[in-house]
Amino acid sequence: MDQDKFVERIRGADKNDGGVFAEILREALNDGCVGEKDLASAFDVSLPTIRRWRAGLSAPHRFMRPAIYNWLIEKFSEKQ
Repeated sequence: MDQDKFVERIRGADKNDGGVFAEILREALNDGCVGEKDLASAFDVSLPTIRRWRAGLSAPHRFMRPAIYNWLIEKFSEKQ
């Protein structure tokens, strides 16, 4: 995965679109830069919640998504 393009995709994502959130989260988790446990711990949610988000069955409240996106950007920036 091209990290710079991925970070730009996160920055440009529609924060109100739960489907886009699920796609971005799946890509981030599949890349291996972040793990489900890390994400769950960072946002004080359960692993089943993370798995529902990943599957697109639910999504965090739209006001919480920018914090998650920023966290993902930070993790991918550390990886470089």
